[in-house]
Amino acid sequence: MSNETKVQASSGDMHITISGKSEIFGGVDLSLEAAKTIIEGLDFKFAQDKDYDFPQKAHIQIVDALGSSIKSLGFDPRDQPNIIVVQQFLNWFIDEAKLHEAPEYRRLLDKDENDDFEFDFELK
Repeated sequence: MSNETKVQASSGDMHITISGKSEIFGGVDLSLEAAKTIIEGLDFKFAQDKDYDFPQKAHIQIVDALGSSIKSLGFDPRDQPNIIVVQQFLNWFIDEAKLHEAPEYRRLLDKDENDDFEFDFELK
């Protein structure tokens, strides 16, 4: 059963509000879809005018945040840099557990379609 949910987050001067239908109490599914939508929609053409390496710097920050998230789940080794944790998680996921071959995970990978999420960005 889907419930209308609102998720809010902030960091410094940035405030994010996500609203929509959620299947999970707390809206983590809604937050995940929003994060994926924002990441997939990143456009670096103007940022590269200022810093040619900006796309690589942006993507490595996303990878670093993923490593931090994976660590919070208790995935070892927690004392490693976030980027190494991501590498080890992917090695485990692909080479050891082979979860990318399981139907319930395979349908999550390489999706190009977005759900009915729309974001309006307002530049001030």
